Formats: sequence, C-alpha cells, structure tokens
Amino acid sequence: MRSGRQDFFIAHGLSDSVVSAECAQMTAEALSAAGVPARMRLYPGMAHSSCGAEMADLGRFLEDVLPP
Repeated sequence: MRSGRQDFFIAHGLSDSVVSAECAQMTAEALSAAGVPARMRLYPGMAHSSCGAEMADLGRFLEDVLPP
C-alpha cells in the first residue's frame, strides 16, 4: 500500500443477476483512469454472494496491502 493511496479489490460473480459484471468492470476502469490501483477478479458460477475462491483472493490481497 502506498501512503495516501488506497488499493481496491473488486470481486464479482459472473452469475450475479442483481448487479452485472459490467458494473464491476466500469468501476475498475474508472478507478484506473483516476490513477487508483484496483485488482478485479471475476468468479464463474458465483451469484450475488461470495465463494471460497473469492475469500482466498481477498486474503492474498489484504496480505499484500496491509502492513505486517
């Protein structure tokens, strides 16, 4: 994590019928255009919920961005 700049983790299920994956993509693109680091992961079969793969990716992201 860089001082004064917060990294973002964007996770989205490709089977989400509430919010489209396109919204996640647009968010990632807007953050990138603003110079904000964002990691986006899409999860096949995941609906408007969470899954084990997402939680594992989030854990790795937090390990990367949080100080020891």
